[in-house]
Amino acid sequence: MPRKFRQSKRRQATSDAWLAWAIGEHIEQSDPRWAECIIFEYIFTDDDIEALWRADGERVVAAWVADYPGTRPELWWRFDASEDRRTLDGREASCTFPRKRNGAVAVGVPATYESQAAYLDRLGLLPSGERKRLSPADYEPEVVR
Repeated sequence: MPRKFRQSKRRQATSDAWLAWAIGEHIEQSDPRWAECIIFEYIFTDDDIEALWRADGERVVAAWVADYPGTRPELWWRFDASEDRRTLDGREASCTFPRKRNGAVAVGVPATYESQAAYLDRLGLLPSGERKRLSPADYEPEVVR
């Protein structure tokens, strides 16, 4: 009697090119995903990128954390972070047009911030399995220029 295989009800919401672009993977021009990555980079609007993030951000974070535990990709900071990372040098790091990088406001002058791991841990966003992969150095403050 033939066996009937169950198909997963969860379908991949976005392409592998999206995943590669969202985690900042370097894609060579000879790679079939290259053209799609160019569209994400230069044609899609912030609203388009946010819609993709809402549809598939969890997969992006999982892929990112596999290689970089205790941190989050840039798009997570852009669309999901509830607040910026805290400055630890007593300065207010803000300006009229801040350039944010991983939850830190770059103002042209180096500023010391809590690490991404410390931020995630402080807000209860660091799962225990991920926490176990971190060392004390991952919690050290970070200088952002």
